[in-house]
Amino acid sequence: LHEHLATCSCPARFRRDLINCRAAINHLLRMLDARDPRRCSSSPTPHDPLLSEYERFLRQTCGLAGHTCGYRLRYARLFLEDRFGAGPPRIEDLRPADVQDYFRRAAARLSAGSVAVLACSLRRFFRFLTLSHGLDPVVAGAVPTAPQWPKDRLPKSLTEEELRAVLGRFDDRTTTGRRDLAMIRCMSDLGLRVSEVIELTLDGI
Repeated sequence: LHEHLATCSCPARFRRDLINCRAAINHLLRMLDARDPRRCSSSPTPHDPLLSEYERFLRQTCGLAGHTCGYRLRYARLFLEDRFGAGPPRIEDLRPADVQDYFRRAAARLSAGSVAVLACSLRRFFRFLTLSHGLDPVVAGAVPTAPQWPKDRLPKSLTEEELRAVLGRFDDRTTTGRRDLAMIRCMSDLGLRVSEVIELTLDGI
């Protein structure tokens, strides 16, 4: 995907971004797995026993849904493969610096929402290792907190010119026009929400 999308010259009748293309290919792979179960079989790795134990913890102890278990296991497996390669996972060797270094590299390839999921998944995995395998709690605390900016999805405010154009649309010669203008002024001048303006009475004023 990374190699193709970087120089993609295919007909432009589909989304070219990485997230949508990756989702589409994952759907294709799952369909192929269902048709040919042999595709699902993979060579065992030294990480499998620990991941199986973690999966039981997620399903039986935490009661998480299959989808949630799936992505948390995936992030746990990716971390183990990155840190220990093909060798057995040595939990006692994990250090906060290992976590921070991996998170920094992995987060660089993800969107803001996926970074938050990565942080949560790694934190939960290390807490499991703390409970079940004696991992130093400091390691779980070393996972950075992914910032969430809820205000970045708010619409931009109107410019002064746009606001004057809106206010000029009302006919203040009619009762309805004066009422509507008063409602808009309550929102633009006082910062009231629509629901607050609707509920406003003379007693409130």
